[in-house]
Amino acid sequence: MDRKETENDERVKAWLSTGKNLPHFLRDFHDAKDFFKFLDSYKKPKPPHEMPGFSDGMIYVLDYFLWCMGQHGYTLQRNRTDLPFRDIEESVEGARMERTNRSGAMLAGEFPSVDS
Repeated sequence: MDRKETENDERVKAWLSTGKNLPHFLRDFHDAKDFFKFLDSYKKPKPPHEMPGFSDGMIYVLDYFLWCMGQHGYTLQRNRTDLPFRDIEESVEGARMERTNRSGAMLAGEFPSVDS
């Protein structure tokens, strides 16, 4: 690797370390964790014991997939098509509140159904 490639690699690494290759809702660890918990509850094509947990998905997507894509100049961004897409932050917050309410109910001894 020549000097110019090394300098470019360092500039790319510095840019990646800012998280600017990620959408805002994935830049903060705790926000990303809430998103991946939401994603974990979103659709399950297989039984839970055959699916990776939210933390495995989070590590793979953020630490490997999006980092690799960022090194190659790609970023994850919102679609600009004029359609009534769902708001990701509202969806994630709704799932977080549902988990919080379910946990509170369990602590109070009201064991809600997982399907409710």
